[in-house]
Amino acid sequence: MGQRRTGRQAGNATREATRRGTVEQGTGRTRGATQQRTQMTEADPGGSTRGRTRHASVEGVQGTGTKVKSGSVEAKSSLRSKFMKVMMGLTGVTMIAMGVWLTITSTLFMQGISMHKGIEIAKMTASLVRARMDAMGGTGLDQEKKDQLAVELRQYMTSASLWKDGESLTDLYSDILSIHFNNGPLSGISIKGEVPKNLNLVVKNYSKILVPRAGNVSLDTDIEVIAVDRDYGEEPSRRVYRYKVMLPGSNGEGLGDIQMVMDVDAAAIQKVNFNLYLLVGIGVLAAMLLVVFIGYNFSKKITKPVNILVRDMQMVSRGDLNHRTKPHSNDEIGVLAHEFNRMTSNLKTAQEAMVEQEKAAYELNVAHEVQQQLLPAKVPTLANFEIASYYIGARAVSGDYFDFIPLGEGIWGFIIADVSGKGIPGSMVMAQTRTVFRLVANQHPDRASETLKKTNRLIARQIKKGMFVTAFYAILNENTGQITYSSAGHNPLIIYRAATKTYELATPKGIAIGFNEGPLFDKNIQEESAVLQPGDSFVLYTDGFPEAMNENEEEFGDDEFYQVVAQTGHLPAGQMKDAIVQAIEDHRGRAAQSDDLTLIAVKRKA
Repeated sequence: MGQRRTGRQAGNATREATRRGTVEQGTGRTRGATQQRTQMTEADPGGSTRGRTRHASVEGVQGTGTKVKSGSVEAKSSLRSKFMKVMMGLTGVTMIAMGVWLTITSTLFMQGISMHKGIEIAKMTASLVRARMDAMGGTGLDQEKKDQLAVELRQYMTSASLWKDGESLTDLYSDILSIHFNNGPLSGISIKGEVPKNLNLVVKNYSKILVPRAGNVSLDTDIEVIAVDRDYGEEPSRRVYRYKVMLPGSNGEGLGDIQMVMDVDAAAIQKVNFNLYLLVGIGVLAAMLLVVFIGYNFSKKITKPVNILVRDMQMVSRGDLNHRTKPHSNDEIGVLAHEFNRMTSNLKTAQEAMVEQEKAAYELNVAHEVQQQLLPAKVPTLANFEIASYYIGARAVSGDYFDFIPLGEGIWGFIIADVSGKGIPGSMVMAQTRTVFRLVANQHPDRASETLKKTNRLIARQIKKGMFVTAFYAILNENTGQITYSSAGHNPLIIYRAATKTYELATPKGIAIGFNEGPLFDKNIQEESAVLQPGDSFVLYTDGFPEAMNENEEEFGDDEFYQVVAQTGHLPAGQMKDAIVQAIEDHRGRAAQSDDLTLIAVKRKA
């Protein structure tokens, strides 16, 4: 047993050293395969792929609910229209606010000037009236003097309010509608116009007026200013400013008790206000139209590069990944155009990479199907033995190989092998090994070592330098239960003894296939034999089982694997195989499979 372990350790060391030496060689072959796929891509530019890409992009846009036309998105509102709406909105709000402020300010200004002048005129008229009254005897006048005073005042006011119109005089230009008295000796007398006959509706009572040079000024108690809608009976009512002024006292001292009322037409101010509103409105409208005109032309310059970029994007979205846009500005739009070109270039590179991946996936799929055809579809049925097998590659294709070879009446060969490296290179060497081994095995139906020697001589001449194959070959005589076996640097054969419920390791010396064409390999290989008693079993496996890693990168371990075989050896071959695989999966947990897993379990029926 000690010699077997020593031989096994030597074989494992040789196999590990060879694996490390072949990493660079495997990388070189991978580069060669990549170059070959690149040449295939250049021969077929992938027009169908572009078609698929275009179809996928259209479906993706349709999925969002956006209107799609001819494979491109149709904008519901243009950037220019949005810009114009914002410009018109901001301009309109600003200009309207400025217009309202200007109109209100101007109206108050004009109204203040009018009231200020109206008050001064009313005061001067009141002073004139008081002066004439004092000249005629004060407030104690008889009826004749009252009538004479009224006539004189009417003459004064008529002369003051007349305007020269060509060769004649007119009072059409005067805004003073009437002047009359509410009390005193002149009560009910009008010195200009007519006294209102009906009730006048008060619109507003002013306690302050705007004096442009002084601001808002409070009115004295001797002055009252109101806005009324004056009723002239048959004539339509009109808006007037009514000034109620107390006449000065005797000789202009203090205030008397006589109140004069003067009505000033507000039509002039209303007309000025109307014209002011009209002019401000026209100015706001003209300003908005000017802003629209300027904004339209300005937005055209802004959106033109965007529209060009959109058209270029639509061409790319239809599958023309060779199309490039031309930057038309040095601002953010120009930067966006440069980034778009870089994105298109990267997209083309990604598409080519995707084509390469699809081709590689297809090749791997074909290789996987071919490899599955090379492996046994089912285990043979023997009268006195149960056989079970398990195989799962870490990738689509692998370098593990196992086989059941009929060698004659009741004689069967069991081969398990592991090619250095994974993927396509390993699978190709595996296929080569299978072909050679099947040809050689029947030439030496009872000599396991001779079969391995001749297989090595044939493969070593063809295999790439640096690659190798470890293998364990056992020949079973189902009639006697004897197994003859040899190892080419592979993991040991595990023999379970039912009588003692223990295991033995069969570790004949040998180096891997492919290192040496003959002399060194032939000199090191050994052949041994053992007899399986009823209930005994043996297990052939690849190193993916004991070297399975969990999430903490801890291997399952050789000794743990041997213990699992010993604990499950009493089970039927199929159940033993399932139990071993389950133990590996429990250890690995959620970690990915790191190596190929291949196993053969053979049990002699009790």
